[in-house]
Amino acid sequence: MFSLLLMAPMAAAQDFVTEIGEVVALERGANWVRTFPKDDDTWWLTLGLGGDYGVTTITKDLVWDEKGLVGLTGRTYLIDNGIMRCSDGTYFHAASASLDQPNDSAYAFGYGEDWSLLHEGAVEERVSGTAHNDMALLCGGDHRLVAFSSMGGSIFHHVDKSGTITKKTTNSDIKFINGGGMLHDPETGGVLLVTNGQNSSSLYLYELDAELAVVERRDLAFAPSGQRAYWPQGFIRVNEHLVVVGMARSDSAGWSQDTGDVWLAVLDKDFKVLETHQVTQFEVPEGAMRPSVSRNGDTLLVTFDRLVRPNFVKVTIDLKAFGLDGGGSPGDTDLPADDSAPGGDDTSGGDGDKGGGGGGCGGCATGSGGTSALGALLGLAAVWRRRR
Repeated sequence: MFSLLLMAPMAAAQDFVTEIGEVVALERGANWVRTFPKDDDTWWLTLGLGGDYGVTTITKDLVWDEKGLVGLTGRTYLIDNGIMRCSDGTYFHAASASLDQPNDSAYAFGYGEDWSLLHEGAVEERVSGTAHNDMALLCGGDHRLVAFSSMGGSIFHHVDKSGTITKKTTNSDIKFINGGGMLHDPETGGVLLVTNGQNSSSLYLYELDAELAVVERRDLAFAPSGQRAYWPQGFIRVNEHLVVVGMARSDSAGWSQDTGDVWLAVLDKDFKVLETHQVTQFEVPEGAMRPSVSRNGDTLLVTFDRLVRPNFVKVTIDLKAFGLDGGGSPGDTDLPADDSAPGGDDTSGGDGDKGGGGGGCGGCATGSGGTSALGALLGLAAVWRRRR
């Protein structure tokens, strides 16, 4: 068993969220932390590994299997990562790299349900004018998409099951997609997209049609007045509701780089914000970054990075408030048929800072393990890039 760092617990009691637990940090250098429900008691845990991306398991008690951690890509130069479970139970992974210039390249990978490699290849390489870091990702319905911000708006790359880029769609109405989260909309066949707002306490929620044109854009009241909401990469469906996990902070408070506090919002099927909750209460300057969320039964597992370590918070929800009778298959709204597996990375994951402010840490790839790796990771803090 590996040592954990615990922070003071917080609790909230409203209709949908009944308890917010302690912050638990693994003493292991890693970032781009994402989870997917595996069975009643276990999640798959994916995380950055010194230029590669890896997978292992973590229990509901947050005991992780470090010995079982394996690399997925065999590469050593990947930076930002996004990963999502697809409607057929496989996994879709995208990652950025800096070959000639910062963030000038991106790659796509596909994995089977057993994490075997199905395909790999370049989305594009050595392309300037496009920010390949903190990509938004979708694998649901008829869509396999990886999207980036560019000078002309947002560019969606369509990736088939063999890893081939079949076409590109540019949407000039979506100015900054990096750090956003996407879900398939089963009612319309289109896409739901949540992104940064315009340097405000609100996020943008876009309804896109099947051709990725904007049908409507809504403002989501996410953070308290005076704070900036950003990096809403945690985006899942729970029955007919949506859960958004992102970041918020006061930019004048002195936070380091992209960091801030993690917040969670519950939306109804008409995209009305029903509840918001502050998940973390960190002290300036070192906060969280790269948030995500997945569900297993009545537990939302919120993940993020802090000080180049994987962090977790278990959030208990009232299943009946979400219209569920309790139990059901583990993570039944995160199962592929519901297209609500956690979105990619910070991969966007997510960066809430493309056009929305804040700094970035796309350059601090994680080490492969141990104290020496953590020291090397912390040393990379000096090269964290500032988001535009």
